[in-house]
Amino acid sequence: MLAADGRQQPDPGAPFLSRAVQHALRPAAARADSRGARALRAVRGPGPGAGGAGGDGAVQVRRRHARGAGRAAGRAGRHGRRADAGRADLGGDPPGGAAGLAGPGGRRLKRDARLAGLAFLAVTSLGWGLNWPAMKVLLREWPPLFARGTSGLCAALLLAAIATARGERLAVPRSAWPQLAWGGAFNIFAWMGLGTLAMRWLAVNQAALLVYTMPAWATLLAWPLRGQRPGPASLAGLALCFAGVGLLFLGSSAALQPGQGLGVAFALAAALLFALGTTVLRPAPLPPLVGLAWQLVVGCAPMLVLGLALEHPQLAALSWRGAAVMAYMTLVPMGLCYLAWFAALARLSPTAAAIGTLLTPVIGVVAAAISLGEPLGLREAAALALTLGGVALALRARQSRA
Repeated sequence: MLAADGRQQPDPGAPFLSRAVQHALRPAAARADSRGARALRAVRGPGPGAGGAGGDGAVQVRRRHARGAGRAAGRAGRHGRRADAGRADLGGDPPGGAAGLAGPGGRRLKRDARLAGLAFLAVTSLGWGLNWPAMKVLLREWPPLFARGTSGLCAALLLAAIATARGERLAVPRSAWPQLAWGGAFNIFAWMGLGTLAMRWLAVNQAALLVYTMPAWATLLAWPLRGQRPGPASLAGLALCFAGVGLLFLGSSAALQPGQGLGVAFALAAALLFALGTTVLRPAPLPPLVGLAWQLVVGCAPMLVLGLALEHPQLAALSWRGAAVMAYMTLVPMGLCYLAWFAALARLSPTAAAIGTLLTPVIGVVAAAISLGEPLGLREAAALALTLGGVALALRARQSRA
């Protein structure tokens, strides 16, 4: 599910699609400058020492190149201005790129942008966090794959409508389909589908804690797959993370009950597969909303098919309360929250945004304790603090090494 780029690579520990969002939100001024530079190089041509032509014929060739390059630079500038305006709508830099922040009021603008980014991040974490107990309520009436697939496809239609209203094209280049397919598999089907499936057997505090170990697994996978060996701080963060998980599951009062092993397996599979995706996948060259909408289609359509074939849902079993939860899942976590997430990413560093979303499981666990009566004592609080503290330490260590 999406992640700005100058070209700074987003942290693999950021929530899903952050890498794709970072790519799509790259300042258009930088892209226009790059095209303008290429146009100027075309005007100059090769130097005398590089076998360039001389004489009047060369002058005419250069003039023709100059006219063509001038038109190309004009098109690049117009494209850059349009894209910058669109990026500002998502919460990016003002038109003109970073130069718009120069001047006497630059620091104030940056401070205001950071505060706005933190506000967007708070909206994102709150909406995603409340979705954990909401999903637990919905599972009492509809099975997990069918429920998640249905809400995801509805959200895809909503995001596609928003993207179309913003003037973005929904067409996908043929070369981008493999990236979308793998992104939908890792980011949507594995992360959302398997994570929701785990909640059939696990409490919210157990499922959320296991799924949010994903940045720790990404740190481990980056060593063999990308040659990024974890340093001492990363290893300390991993130790804290797994100590928190052990404290939650190995204590006498929190030991796994019969049948919960399958839920643990699904939750860990969701974390591992999403970590693998963020480590090896490159973003599809699409606008953020368009890319997210298509990944939801690719990832949620198989969920819906499997849900109909294997879970045999009873449509009439959905009460008004369940229908309200379905509407919330569609409009808030997969609609409003992703719009807020894109805006936050345009104002904050990838690592700051990733660490900020660690509030999501905290909100989910607290909300589940209040609304569902799930246990929340010293053991659960300590496990949550250890695990998320370790994840934050690992993320900060990766940022400092970048």
